[in-house]
Parts: sequence; structure tokens; C-alpha cells
Amino acid sequence: MEFAWFAPTEHTFPSPFHEIFSGNLSWSLNGLPDLITAVRGWVDDVFPDPTDPYDRVWHHKLPFMEVGNGDYLALDVDEDTHGRVVYLSHDDGEGHGRTMAASFEELLIRWIPRACPGAEDWQWLPFLRRIRCGHRPLVRDSPRVDCAHAPINLGPFRNRGTMNARI
Repeated sequence: MEFAWFAPTEHTFPSPFHEIFSGNLSWSLNGLPDLITAVRGWVDDVFPDPTDPYDRVWHHKLPFMEVGNGDYLALDVDEDTHGRVVYLSHDDGEGHGRTMAASFEELLIRWIPRACPGAEDWQWLPFLRRIRCGHRPLVRDSPRVDCAHAPINLGPFRNRGTMNARI
């Protein structure tokens, strides 16, 4: 399954979303073996120490989406945190190790209504700082803030960008 969108080059979203220009969500059962091999390579070559706090995040994970910058979205298969969707950063990204959702289903329920803002941590981290106002936060630990900061209105964006979907 693949969904992607791209904003027109002249369009900018309001702060703190102003750097977002595209979004996507994709996964494929056929692609899992390659993703597993890639993540095992990172673990074996770069993050081998399960006692190191940074390395440990890469252990006991089942990747389901390559972000495109060397990072991954993965399901945690550790006994204590089984099923959580976790961000794996290869270069000390701010989202490294963050739980994006308690389950794959919860990720879809939270991410799709926000137009799949993109999988790189800088694309979804701004949503951690946004309000609930009747909407679930993208990530479980999203703080509540004043409703004056309501979710962005995509009105001027509608029907002007490019969207691709493939199932």
C-alpha cells in the first residue's frame, strides 16, 4: 500500500508546519525481507550493543517502512513493549526511539486524518506539539494545549497539489 502527496511549490503551511512539503505512508509485505535485512545490517554494523541506550532502540524491531533518509518505522517485538510503532533514527534524529503509536492500527487511525504528514521525524514531530480539540494526537504523549492553536486548515491546499495512491 502506498499513499503520497506533494504540496505545490508556492504553497506553505503555517508554523510549525511550514517546512512540510509532502507526506506519505507505505508498506508492502513483499518488501519486508529487504527491510529486515537492512535493519539487521544497521544493528550488526553500527548499533550492535543492546546495553547502549541508543543502540538498544534498534534491537527487537520489525521494520515496515523505510523513511527514505536511512531511518525506519518499526514495530517493537520486545516482550515488554510488543506492538508499539517506534521511530529508528540512524543519525541521532530527535524522533529516535519515540513511540509513534501503541499499535500499527493506532498509527493509521492517528496518521491518516492528518494527511500522512511524512515519516521523517521532522515532519511528524510538529504534531506532538499540537492540540487535541476533538482529535487524537499523532503520538500518545502529545501534550494538550489551548484550542486557539487548532489543527491547520488545508483549505487553500485542497486540489492543488499532487497525490498518488497505490494499493
